Amino acid sequence: MQDKLHEIRVFENFKEELFETGHVIVTTEVVEKSLNYFGNAHGGYLFTLCDQVAGLVALSTGDYAVTLQSNINYLKA
Repeated sequence: MQDKLHEIRVFENFKEELFETGHVIVTTEVVEKSLNYFGNAHGGYLFTLCDQVAGLVALSTGDYAVTLQSNINYLKA
């Protein structure tokens, strides 16, 4: 089982493409450390990406935001 568990990396390869009021575009490369044991982007990776970008959008409007509660529904890999 230990060979299936590894650290999930999220923030080391973000690239800001656009940052304007209410509109943020960020790109990233999904690397091996971002995958689950099925070879797909890990749900925690995707959730963290969504949370981070939501915070950047809030920041782009001059507001500061902290996630108090959030959820995400995955339809498929």
